[in-house]
Amino acid sequence: MRRRVQVGGALVLSVAVGVAGTDRVCVWDHNRRATFDLTPLMKVATQPNYRITDGDLPCTKEVEEPFTYEFNLCGRVNEGSLPAYCLPLVSDSARSASAVRYVTGHGCYAAGVYDPNQDDAMWSLYDASDATKGVSLKYQSSDEYALCSSNVRPSTTIDVLCKDKSEVVVLSANEPEMCQYHITLESVWGCPRECRVGGNGRLCSNHGHCAWDSVRGAPHCFCNQGYEGVDCSEKAQASGGETTRPTDAQIGLLVPLVLISLGLVVALGFMLRKVRGYRVEALQYAELAGGDDEGIDMTF
Repeated sequence: MRRRVQVGGALVLSVAVGVAGTDRVCVWDHNRRATFDLTPLMKVATQPNYRITDGDLPCTKEVEEPFTYEFNLCGRVNEGSLPAYCLPLVSDSARSASAVRYVTGHGCYAAGVYDPNQDDAMWSLYDASDATKGVSLKYQSSDEYALCSSNVRPSTTIDVLCKDKSEVVVLSANEPEMCQYHITLESVWGCPRECRVGGNGRLCSNHGHCAWDSVRGAPHCFCNQGYEGVDCSEKAQASGGETTRPTDAQIGLLVPLVLISLGLVVALGFMLRKVRGYRVEALQYAELAGGDDEGIDMTF
């Protein structure tokens, strides 16, 4: 399905700092093993909303109208970005929508509300078996927005997939079930914070990958060969006997080998000198005795 995506405003990478033990807005600690922090993705009042327009659903007889979704993460949508016919939905602070769905020139519907008092209940893992795949945030609509049939309350689930991308990429928006809307994003902030972002702004400093460690029971950066550290930013010793610089153990082994080699050279020189002296003495003795020196080898 073709999607038209528009994401406005530049995102400034930042890390929210909070007091340990407190419940922070847009931060979720999953079983004290994986922490997710989407605060860098929150839009402020001066920034346009995230926006995506879906299209006709494939393999259906009906031709669906293209719906546009505007939303924010952990906050209300910016009224200035919405069409005029959407403003009544967000003008009352008690009914602030965090996600809005509309057809250009027609109806506008609130698709979910972020409730900071129920923050933890809105989170879940994108993949229940692997915390490094990403995180999901679900907005439920209040009773005032219950516009669907069969008493179904509208909701919007936003999946933030863990990808090494500093800016948000809005991939898709659809309605898999009636009034149950689903939006998918990609961002480095969809990764657990235990997988560190390096000083270059890349996940695991672009020298590793984020994965679950079954031994530690927590996610972290698995570094590529030649790198180490919590964010894989430090150069490490190469495997296979090749090193980028001598280690203390190698230097400690090399010094005695050099000394032994020098000792052997000195000893060999001394022995050769003694042998030559013996040959000279033998020749002199032969001359004094009047013997023949043809059998004496004086080469050296």
